[in-house]
Amino acid sequence: MPEFNERYHKLDTAQAYEEKIKTRRKLSTRLEFRMVGRSLDHVVGDKILDCPCGTGRIDELLRERFSDITGVDGAEAMFEVYMAGNPDRKGQVADIFNLPFADNEFDWTLCHRLFHHFKNDADRTALVSSLNRVSKNGFCFYAWVSVPFSRRGNRPGKSRQTVDVADIRKIVDQAGAKIDEMYYAAWPFSPKVMVVCSAK
Repeated sequence: MPEFNERYHKLDTAQAYEEKIKTRRKLSTRLEFRMVGRSLDHVVGDKILDCPCGTGRIDELLRERFSDITGVDGAEAMFEVYMAGNPDRKGQVADIFNLPFADNEFDWTLCHRLFHHFKNDADRTALVSSLNRVSKNGFCFYAWVSVPFSRRGNRPGKSRQTVDVADIRKIVDQAGAKIDEMYYAAWPFSPKVMVVCSAK
């Protein structure tokens, strides 16, 4: 599993992450949530996998639209905070590259804030392949892409990585899926994008 995950295995880090989410009211956060909401307009079905669920960053947004949501995270501490946040939540700790679910078990899978942490296409393709396998109708994932006016490039020591759109298309294709739509948080200033996909 990639190194970036290690810090999220500490309970105090997970709790601080959750507190930051609850108190942050930046414009960039509102634009990001609008972007996620637009991608959810494509969802067909009600059985949703939130993977990784983190501490529940987008859980409320999902619950406004769907009734059967399963959360999965690779970090036990993050998942512990997730489960403590709402008694109606369900899910488990699991390896996102080897999800413990049957093929097409979920109508739709949402992968928020993970893809942009990977530094190589092998991990990115493995992630998208895993999402595609468990999703019957489609899936979407959050990424950072190269945009004209963003200062957030791939700088040394930074954990978040931007990827060219052409490379994302290749990754999705290699994973056996196709891109149906892409929604930007604030083109051409923000690298944040939701990539909506379905099986070929």
